[in-house]
Amino acid sequence: MYYIGLMSGTSMDAIDAALVEFDDKACLKFYREYPIENSLRHQIRLINEKSELGHIADLDHELGHLFATAVNNLLKETEINPEEVIAIGSHGQTILHKPDATHKTSLQISDPNVISAETRITTVADFRRMDMAHGGQGAPLASAFHQYQFQQKNKCIVILNIGGIANITLLSNNEVVGFDTGPGNALLDDWIQQNKESRRKWKMQNEEFLKRQLRDSSQRSDDSSKLFSNEPVSIKQTNGSLLNLFNSNFH
Repeated sequence: MYYIGLMSGTSMDAIDAALVEFDDKACLKFYREYPIENSLRHQIRLINEKSELGHIADLDHELGHLFATAVNNLLKETEINPEEVIAIGSHGQTILHKPDATHKTSLQISDPNVISAETRITTVADFRRMDMAHGGQGAPLASAFHQYQFQQKNKCIVILNIGGIANITLLSNNEVVGFDTGPGNALLDDWIQQNKESRRKWKMQNEEFLKRQLRDSSQRSDDSSKLFSNEPVSIKQTNGSLLNLFNSNFH
């Protein structure tokens, strides 16, 4: 029997869907990322404390449908029936997290009721507020899994989890300590999203010029350059490597 885990994370670029089994330890059977459209991601990022409740409810329903579609696509790809899945664990998309407020709270959208109805699988959600109700800060949740998966008797283990926000788990005998350390991939994700269009335009404007320069350089070469190597190597070979490097960096 299987479980399915769903997560969209700080970057909101895709829904991560994992099919797992639990025996003595967790075993990953299948993993897939299902993209979230830029327009929807932009709407979610604009949510703030002044946003209309009706608008948030609409996005909650839309994300629920999208998460359910991800599950159904995963089941189709793996040829697994819903009856073989015990439950779905859906974190949802965080839109508010106030661990230090007088009244601690954390809100995630992606209606689990929609997920359950459209997949016909029991869906568990709203993990963070339970932790807060018991005195925690609602994050990081990964530490509970780290303890289950990696803790060993008489060993001290440190695990660094670099997501949108990075966190550390310290496992020592029967104790577990976990805390966020600050931004992980979130700032890099934002920079790439903001600059990839300008990089694409730069490539379109300059790729042919660079290729022409490399070809001209190759024709002038006597095939005896030692660029990037202590061994003799031809300009033509080196230019080919440079062009491959250029293409790999700007695709």
